[in-house]
Amino acid sequence: MMHIVYPNASQRRKAFLGCGRYCPAEQKPADHYKPSHQDKTAEFEKLLPLIPKIAPDTRQQPKIHLYETQDQPREIYGGESKQLAYLLASIARVRSLKIAAAHDIWCTGSIGVIEGDYPVVASLDNETFGIKLQAFLADDNPDLLFIVPAANITPEARQFCETRGAQVYDLNAFEQTEYYQQPLTRKTIVTVQPEKDELYRLISIVFQPGENPYKGLEAFQEDDADRFFGRETVIETLYAKCNTLLETPS
Repeated sequence: MMHIVYPNASQRRKAFLGCGRYCPAEQKPADHYKPSHQDKTAEFEKLLPLIPKIAPDTRQQPKIHLYETQDQPREIYGGESKQLAYLLASIARVRSLKIAAAHDIWCTGSIGVIEGDYPVVASLDNETFGIKLQAFLADDNPDLLFIVPAANITPEARQFCETRGAQVYDLNAFEQTEYYQQPLTRKTIVTVQPEKDELYRLISIVFQPGENPYKGLEAFQEDDADRFFGRETVIETLYAKCNTLLETPS
């Protein structure tokens, strides 16, 4: 059973507190799982409305539910760093994984918004991130993939990864690997830049495409408004090409 995982660390105690694990499933997997409630904390106020905009197919009411378990049930698991994991787990309810994952997928990072419209993966406190990275690279952790904010892979963090035999990829490099054909065999860290379209690209790498937004010969209605989200970059590119053609003598 595969989970989308968020590692939990205490900056005050400088300690790793285990992982929270999201599991998309039709039924409760075991007694220690609980339905994953939509957080009403301040950390999630801005995230929850973004999810159906980032992935419109999450508006559906699928048979797949989202359950959660914690490695250490008595600890308080929270904070913005679980936002990326929650986002990917929510999408996993309606889309199949493209990644050939034989183990759980770790994620850390909050979701911010730039230029008013573009959701991005934001970085964490480097000390807290270091605790999480050390836990991921520990010999007794069988999981092999960790998705992280690029800004947290400092030269020191990269060197630590290399000494532990881990490979570090940005999205471009990871997309050139055979991640979708066979499971990873060594610890792998994938970095996400806080830039336009990086989060969308990550989702396209992790998951199979969502529902086709085009309706063929059927007319679009008011209820189809969510299908038109996320085309700003395409519109800008098309507009620039049209201007170039107008300015270029025939």
